Amino acid sequence: MGFKSVLEITDAPEVYSTTISFRFGPTEAVRAVKELINEGVINTVTRAPVTRFPWPVDSEPERWQELRARGMNTAFRFPLLDKMTTEQRGGLTAALLSLPVTSLVFLKHLGRVEESIWSSELSQSLAWTVTRYRVQDSGSELVSEFSDPGTYRIVLTPDEGTPETFLVAYEPQIEMGNHRGGLDEVSWEGVTFTEVSVAARMRDENPIALDPRWRKLHVFLPTGEACPYDLLISGAFNSNLSRQEIRVELDNGFRIL
Repeated sequence: MGFKSVLEITDAPEVYSTTISFRFGPTEAVRAVKELINEGVINTVTRAPVTRFPWPVDSEPERWQELRARGMNTAFRFPLLDKMTTEQRGGLTAALLSLPVTSLVFLKHLGRVEESIWSSELSQSLAWTVTRYRVQDSGSELVSEFSDPGTYRIVLTPDEGTPETFLVAYEPQIEMGNHRGGLDEVSWEGVTFTEVSVAARMRDENPIALDPRWRKLHVFLPTGEACPYDLLISGAFNSNLSRQEIRVELDNGFRIL
């Protein structure tokens, strides 16, 4: 559900890591299902799901070699769609520059995020380091990630600027029962548990108000859906491809996410 969101801006994403590298593409996806035509299953095909068919990368780009030398383990490359207009590319640049720091709160494993933008109009870099602590009655323990239920303190430190701290309550095993309004059975068939995280912005051990621009419901990353509470709420909600809309339905008089 998450990775397919990049198809909003690219149809040929590439993935590089220290162990394996692969790419996707619309032409290659069609080639992958040609056997169905040969076997008489279908008459013709002009499109196929891009992200269903990975292909090995022939050669590693110089940029990835530089990143790997700096200690990076994984990189993604998203060649922008040819049909994207200058206005759309400018909008993407503006969105990256205004990326809210809350985008990092519910990402469980990332330790550092660097963002660099180069264009004919500007050159700018941003970076954050993520530090996590497991909070218990006996005190706080530094952890590299979180996967177990519990309370965590997340500190987001920019290379330039003021750190932000959030207290996160995480529960990964919530039984769904018959509360399945808004969930399509194709993606959610057989899924019986879901997860939810709730975060409060903290300063000097006390909760403080969120920046109004941050009050969004999250599907791990911020969506376009406004949150009515002064909290960050993240869950495996059913969203559209761009993560901007969360599907809701009426169920016994209540709105079910």
